[in-house]
This record gives sequence, structure tokens and C-alpha cells, in this order.
Amino acid sequence: ATVGGAIGGAAVLGHASAPILSGVLAFASAALLYLVTEELLTEAHETDDTNLHVIMFFAGFLFLYTLEGLR
Repeated sequence: ATVGGAIGGAAVLGHASAPILSGVLAFASAALLYLVTEELLTEAHETDDTNLHVIMFFAGFLFLYTLEGLR
């Protein structure tokens, strides 16, 4: 599965533009940060998450990362 994902990702994103690559990397980084926050920090489970919290987290991270890629 890992090798197949690497080959598929290289085929799909091999000739992508800088903003597209920035968006993909931003999403992957946000997903990893979210995983760490939700699964490894016990304080994160003291209150219930809403969909708005999750959406704003990913949207903010994607926005900032894409701005950095455009610079």
C-alpha cells in the first residue's frame, strides 16, 4: 500500500504547479497536527469538538501554507 501510494502520488502530482503542491502539503501537515492534537494530548478530549473547529483548523493551516507557497 505504501509503495502504491508513493507511485500514485508521484504520477498524479509529478507535474503539478506550486500552489497545488502547497495545498497538498498543507493538508498533509494539518492532518498530522490534528492527529497529534487529538490522539496524543489528553487535554484535547476534555471538551467535545464541533465540525466548525475541525474545518477552521484545516482551513487556516491550508490558507497560511498556500500563502507561503505563493511567496
